Amino acid sequence: MALSLNMDAKKTLPVTTTVNGVQVPVKPKPKLKKWLFWIFLILLIGGGFMAYRAIEFSNNVGIKFQPDDILNPIKKDPELTRDSTGKYTTALIVGIDTRSAKSDLQNTDSMIIATYNHENGNITMISVPRDLYVKIPNEGWYSKINSFYAHGESLKKGNGLNYLRNVLTSLTGIEIQYHALVDLQGFKKIVDAVGGVTVNVENSFTDYQYPAESKRKPVYETVTFKKGPQKMDGETALKYARSRHSSDNNEGTDFARAKRQQKVISALKDKIVSTDTLLNPQKILSIMQAIQDNVKLSEVTNNDIQAGINMAKKYQEKPGKVYSFVLEPSFGGYQLLTTNVPYTNAYAIAPLAGIDNYTQVKELVQLCLTKPEIYSLTAKIRVYDTGIGYNEAVKKVTRMKKKYPYLDITFMGTLFPNKKGDVVYSHQNKFSIIANEFATYLKTENITQPDYIKTNLNGEDVSILLGKPLVVDQANTE
Repeated sequence: MALSLNMDAKKTLPVTTTVNGVQVPVKPKPKLKKWLFWIFLILLIGGGFMAYRAIEFSNNVGIKFQPDDILNPIKKDPELTRDSTGKYTTALIVGIDTRSAKSDLQNTDSMIIATYNHENGNITMISVPRDLYVKIPNEGWYSKINSFYAHGESLKKGNGLNYLRNVLTSLTGIEIQYHALVDLQGFKKIVDAVGGVTVNVENSFTDYQYPAESKRKPVYETVTFKKGPQKMDGETALKYARSRHSSDNNEGTDFARAKRQQKVISALKDKIVSTDTLLNPQKILSIMQAIQDNVKLSEVTNNDIQAGINMAKKYQEKPGKVYSFVLEPSFGGYQLLTTNVPYTNAYAIAPLAGIDNYTQVKELVQLCLTKPEIYSLTAKIRVYDTGIGYNEAVKKVTRMKKKYPYLDITFMGTLFPNKKGDVVYSHQNKFSIIANEFATYLKTENITQPDYIKTNLNGEDVSILLGKPLVVDQANTE
């Protein structure tokens, strides 16, 4: 008898046993395939690692995030905390002047109050200069605002940002819901994590005294920027934002530097909310790492985080506009702030109304939030009597100034004695929005330069001509 075996490796010989003298095949016990086991193990370890990293990340940056938050459902359509009007969400962004994440506390290098308008998606950024001279709450002495974070920390460890927030709210009237402290290393790393930013350099300038990183002091390097759009990595963006010793195009002032910082932050915001970043896991992880090591945030929850993501997506689909302001002497047409400050021999800024009187500053700040498109433009508005009569024109201009305080509105006297109707027009397209605003206020549809005006008058940006009232036929209006 010949014995034949099938040696096909893909088949398995049946295993039999004897039951009541009859051989029957034995069904193998079901086994968990090895690849299923390894997937399970990877998910278990990976999920645990991600949860740990999320908790570690949150603890390092200051987010109040607990392990059981992973299991708790996020509220449907979560929203960021709003102010008492329900219209705005505001964050204070503070830059600390350090060269290392482990450096000791130093004075704040930049302070930007960024407000998001939920109704139109616009963002208003207000930079607070570090030389603003402010009274220390409950202590009766004065100091520059850039020392308030460190002072708050000295009073209670970990309370520096809340202390600074409260002071800035009292100065500006803006309710602040969130804050973030970023050091120089974090700024560079975040910019690099998103692949750099593109910034439109408004003025060319060279700084021969930019502080170089060195153990020997003072050590400087030369940095140069040319006018026009530039792609910047983290190091370059930091130099552009921090440079303050150039003598070119007035770019050496703290006010110019504050505007450059706002440009970089705006460009960084655009890059973060772009599809290229939001859909790139590697970039998201890099941003998280940079934030973990170099950023401290106010208390936020997982619902805040989801609300922030939702807002970023909404902004991506329908971007709002970004408006920038700096609390410096030209803010409000040199009517509010001055560098002639008592009680100090150092350079400082304070209100003209009195070192502690921020009433007018608060008023203008609110106008910047409600009408940023008007108050973000520094326009010369000149008004002429062209037929209404000198005295009536004076009265009308007085009412205009009350309606639009802090705009540069000047009455220039009588130009023509017999023209009819009011006319409002701009001499440059960028000021057309202001011309339209005043045309609406005066209830006129005449918004083009009339034929009887042959010059640019006094070189203003917006001209307002007050003519004789148009006679309305009441019989035709009924």
